[in-house]
Amino acid sequence: MSRIPEGLDMKDVFSILRSMDMMALEDMAARGHRGSSSESSCISSTMIEDLHESIFRSLENAEIGITVIGKNNCILYQNDALRKDFGDVTGCICYEVYAGAHEPCSPCPVNDCMEKGAIETGYMLAKGQRNMGVISVPFPAGKPTDRALVVLIDSGSRLKAEDAALESEEKYRCLFESSIEGVCVARDYRIVSANRAALDILGYETLDELTQVSLLDHVAPEHRSRIRDRTMRRRNGEALPPSLDIQIICKDGRRKYIEASTAALIISDEPYTLASFRDITEHAKMDRALRRSEEKYRTLAENIDVGVYRNAGFSGRFIEVNPAMLSIFGYETKEEFMEKNIMELFQHVSDCMRVICQMEKHGYVRNEELKMKKKGGTPFFALMSAVAVTDSNGVVSHFDGIIEDITERKKAEQELRKSEEKYRNILESIEDGYFEVDLAGTFTFYNDSLTRILGYSGTELLGMNYGGLMDEKTARMVFERFHRVFTRRVPEKASDWEIHRKNGEKRSIEASISLIYDSEGEPVGFRGIARDVTERKRAERELTLLSTAVKMSNECILITDAEGKILEVNEATLRLYGGLVKEDLLGKNSLGFLPPEDHRKAQVAFNEIMGNRFHGTLEFDVILKNESRITLETNITVLRDDQGAVRGAIIIARDITDRKKAERNMKKRLMKYDLEEGNIYSFQEETPEITIEAFKDLLKVGYAGLVVSRGPRTRFENSIENEFDYLWLAERDHEIVLAPALEDIKRKIGSLKTASAVLIDRVDYLIFKNGFEKTFSLVCDLREMAYLHNHVLIFSVDPSTMAEKELRQLMKETMKIVPIEKEDIPEFLLEFLRAVRRENLVGRNPSYSELGENIGVSKPTARKRIRTLLNRGYLRELRSGRRKALELTEKAKIVMGISLT
Repeated sequence: MSRIPEGLDMKDVFSILRSMDMMALEDMAARGHRGSSSESSCISSTMIEDLHESIFRSLENAEIGITVIGKNNCILYQNDALRKDFGDVTGCICYEVYAGAHEPCSPCPVNDCMEKGAIETGYMLAKGQRNMGVISVPFPAGKPTDRALVVLIDSGSRLKAEDAALESEEKYRCLFESSIEGVCVARDYRIVSANRAALDILGYETLDELTQVSLLDHVAPEHRSRIRDRTMRRRNGEALPPSLDIQIICKDGRRKYIEASTAALIISDEPYTLASFRDITEHAKMDRALRRSEEKYRTLAENIDVGVYRNAGFSGRFIEVNPAMLSIFGYETKEEFMEKNIMELFQHVSDCMRVICQMEKHGYVRNEELKMKKKGGTPFFALMSAVAVTDSNGVVSHFDGIIEDITERKKAEQELRKSEEKYRNILESIEDGYFEVDLAGTFTFYNDSLTRILGYSGTELLGMNYGGLMDEKTARMVFERFHRVFTRRVPEKASDWEIHRKNGEKRSIEASISLIYDSEGEPVGFRGIARDVTERKRAERELTLLSTAVKMSNECILITDAEGKILEVNEATLRLYGGLVKEDLLGKNSLGFLPPEDHRKAQVAFNEIMGNRFHGTLEFDVILKNESRITLETNITVLRDDQGAVRGAIIIARDITDRKKAERNMKKRLMKYDLEEGNIYSFQEETPEITIEAFKDLLKVGYAGLVVSRGPRTRFENSIENEFDYLWLAERDHEIVLAPALEDIKRKIGSLKTASAVLIDRVDYLIFKNGFEKTFSLVCDLREMAYLHNHVLIFSVDPSTMAEKELRQLMKETMKIVPIEKEDIPEFLLEFLRAVRRENLVGRNPSYSELGENIGVSKPTARKRIRTLLNRGYLRELRSGRRKALELTEKAKIVMGISLT
């Protein structure tokens, strides 16, 4: 074989032949040669027709010169490249045309090829002094032949092209190696070449290491199917995106995200894949974070109660809104709402113009409170914030904003302001001082009462430390209390401090302390209540001195504070109670020793005493230590300070249990009716008879008497032997006249100093003047007054003057007058009462003589017995001219109701 021309190797030859499918041509030629030995030595039209259309086009369109040489060096065919260079020389001698010689070259690669039946290469000097490479391919191959396909290559141009290619290759190699993107070439996923960036991204030091691992092994398992799918789709000719993002596994096991693009290559007729990729791990992280953020904010916008919108700038047309906007404005569908202009949603045009002006001037509005309206026109309070978004040219493209319905919040704020005002008024009106200090003890807030207690003006205390109000010893003690509250998180109850007022005066205060917490539950300061107890302390000292003076008194003496807590008792009190030591009584509330039914009486009495509305003695039952009861008669004196404020009370008590028993026994002996002190009674009668008898009973046992009646005084004086006071119910101005005004009656009875019996006649008159409801309210008030002051009140009620319902209500509020026991009346007198009763029942009132005749006794006997019944109050005499008629009294009716069936 001749020497291979410089710049041309066998790989190039075979590559050219393969690309032109010349082996197929050789095959065809060989088959034709074997099929007919008489075939013309020239390529006939039949042979050309047998050539595949694609091969013929390859021959014709090849940029290198291709010719077919027959025997005797005759040119049988040449392609378009040679025709352009040498003209149409078919049938000419090859060495004459191409080399411009008169004899074949020596050695001649064409002749050698045909003689040997093998491919030969060489050079020839063509016309124009051009060196041309020659490649001769026999066909059929493998044995001597008379035809050869000859390729003519301009070696000079080839060398120049190779130099240019080398230069270009170097240039592209530099680009390949210096690229910041990884580039690699792979065949069947096996990497055959890669640049430095690819090694760095995949974590390899050398290319040899990398070529040992499949490219697919570097792809994360969950992404490999994407690679295979992409490869299959590319082979099927499907158009694909230029790149894809996948996760890879580096040599050390770390995972990275890359953006990769691939292209198909054919090298030496073999399919290769060119892959370029760049590390987008950080970008992927940012992208994922961005997507999460976008998703989060999208979810937030879709689910929050605040309306979020975007509109087309100053035109007001909505571009996008979230569901909350529909809910806030009362629209059911987004389409319906999007037809609205934001300017239509303002309740007042002035609000709309204010927002537009601010957007034009500042490019935003922030927390603007507006009045907007819902779909039906219902107004509501809204809070709007918006910002103008501009494009790259600084032109406003749209507004992004939020709208919040703050109607409920506005209501809550109004309620809060009212509440704050209420509590501020409370703080300013209470006598106790209220203060707040920070953790360092500096005053941050206080009420007016504190400034009065401390003697400072309204602003002087601000910024002042509490330590400046006391001496060093007290300041240390107070600091310990604050510190204890801070560490234990438990409020400190009242404790006494001595402080110095602004003028230097020393005062005693009682203060409580608790922590103030911020919204996160952390302590930020202290608050407290301070009370000036200087006078109380002084009173306590005075009481201590007084206790010595009364210690040996035989009467029980108790000293209490303003709340009723016992501060001191003498020995007589302790002996009476049955206690061994004072601690059995000290510190306890005095009400605790009274039976429950007397608590209200004691509280009302104490309130009246405090208000200077009562001066006298009070009787209470007391429960002793052994749980027995005794009755005490008490005198209570109120202790006050210089300003008149109550500091406490002194109670002087004596045991009247035996006296009360004697009084009760005496009442049983002297009284006909069961009447108890502290109660009110009533009796239904047309004229006051039983009520007068009951009233007389009370006067007999020592009660002071008062009659309040519409009737004349003489009527009562004729029946009552004891002295009594009388007031006439009338609208006149006289010393014995009492106006039927209910408050006047209440005031008069309330002024009675001692336990009294009060007879009130003609309740119907009071009802006529004041109405039943007010009169009934008076009865209720008088019942409490009687209970408190041990009075006994008696009402005479004429049932014919009242409605049945009102009568029942009045009777229910009062007690009924009943005899203590049955009166012993002789049978002969009862016989007269029965006879009068029979006549009265049929509407007749018998005379003396008629009654005697009915019973069958003489006139003198009848007159004597009738006189006895009149004197004892069982009969009433009625005169009509000279006739004297008789009727039963209420007293007789009661007795007969008990004694007779």
